[in-house]
Amino acid sequence: MRDAVEYVERKGISPLLRWVLALVALLFGAGMLAIASSTEAPVIGYAFGASCLFVAAGCATQGRVRRFILSTLGLSLFGVGLLYICAQATSGPLVSRRSDPSLLNSILFMARS
Repeated sequence: MRDAVEYVERKGISPLLRWVLALVALLFGAGMLAIASSTEAPVIGYAFGASCLFVAAGCATQGRVRRFILSTLGLSLFGVGLLYICAQATSGPLVSRRSDPSLLNSILFMARS
């Protein structure tokens, strides 16, 4: 099993799978950007649409450009997680149900990411 994981890490996923993922992410991103202005929280819709477009761009490119795009996406997701922890630490409850925001849930979000 370890050899298979190392092979995938070294070679990456197949080009066909990368293009299918890029197409699906592009469609989701375009759809989210199209409907984001008509929602209650358009910033979240625009952010999700932009992240889908980043995934599509990361799948469609190669080499250093891909690493830069996906590193930028990973860094932005890490930043969102830190903002979530800060928001819950300053004004949220310590513990709540798993489906409700709380400090514990924000820490678990960062631990799973």
